[in-house]
Amino acid sequence: MQAQKKQVAIASTKDSNRINAFLGIFNTSFRELVAILDIQSPLLIYKEEEDGLRAFYLVDEEQYSLIYKLVRTSSVKITHAGMYLGVLKSTDFIPSLHLGSLLARKKIAKNNLVWIDEHASKLYTYGRDVFGCSITKKSQGVFRENTWVLVMDNHDEFLGWGRLLVSLENIEDQCEKPVIKNMLDIGMYLRCEENTCFPPEI
Repeated sequence: MQAQKKQVAIASTKDSNRINAFLGIFNTSFRELVAILDIQSPLLIYKEEEDGLRAFYLVDEEQYSLIYKLVRTSSVKITHAGMYLGVLKSTDFIPSLHLGSLLARKKIAKNNLVWIDEHASKLYTYGRDVFGCSITKKSQGVFRENTWVLVMDNHDEFLGWGRLLVSLENIEDQCEKPVIKNMLDIGMYLRCEENTCFPPEI
């Protein structure tokens, strides 16, 4: 029996709004992202994964036309196309390292950034969580429990994505406790086996 080809299609307005709402946490938007990437006629597309996830990419019309044709008419595997943004798991958007690096490097993100000290930075890239005493500063933003944050070192380098385990409003009370859960860090590229941390094939 021939294996069913994975569906690639233009994202729905609902999915686009979910991802745009995620970007809104950091006081940015698709419009700013597209402007930085200088994509002409941008399209948000997704690919269905076998585990029910949907991987999202930002491409232009020419890229999408080529992808659409190749996926349906050939056995060629496309390992990357455009800007890989992340995946939707049910209604929860899980961002990619590519997206985080761009938001931080180009200073697109203005809210919900957290800087940590040198010792914590090293531990973070080995998959460890962040303790309250390790935080040296934070940007403006909403720092409630379960909120996503961009984790930075004190040289303004992007380390990864985190999710708050507690509210950071009273950080002095959380000194010896883990306050940011490591969701994705740049050290994963070295730790992962079989390229499982790289963008899903289209």
